[in-house]
Amino acid sequence: MLKNTTNNTASSPANKAGGTKNNSEMQSLETLTSELEQIVAKLSNENIALDEGIKLFEQGIKISEQSLKLLSSKQGKITELTKQLEKLTEVPLVLED
Repeated sequence: MLKNTTNNTASSPANKAGGTKNNSEMQSLETLTSELEQIVAKLSNENIALDEGIKLFEQGIKISEQSLKLLSSKQGKITELTKQLEKLTEVPLVLED
């Protein structure tokens, strides 16, 4: 059950990912996933304070947004590389005897 008390979560990794990092300093997907897993574990704890639970939930949303942006940018890069590869395969290979 959630308690209505306030706990300080300023030192948690999720807090750092939530808003202290510049968007240009995106973390790796593995790091973001790990931080999200830590938040889920904390939220699963029955003794968590209500205020802390709300803060963790908000941080989880921010980390999820960062993850989606990162995946989207990687998808764009993969699409670009695939197009380059297709152009290479369009060039006929001429073998001389």
